[in-house]
Amino acid sequence: MHENGKVKKVDQYVEGLREGTAKEFSADGTLVKQTEYRNNRQVAVK
Repeated sequence: MHENGKVKKVDQYVEGLREGTAKEFSADGTLVKQTEYRNNRQVAVK
């Protein structure tokens, strides 16, 4: 969480491994980065 209470990063986990799309947000809530994970490995970044 940012100091203002907004979400900083959202990750998804399946059986303890990162899976799916992770999203990072700026302090004002704007999406700044999306990272795709498969079996805990980074496969793409936007």
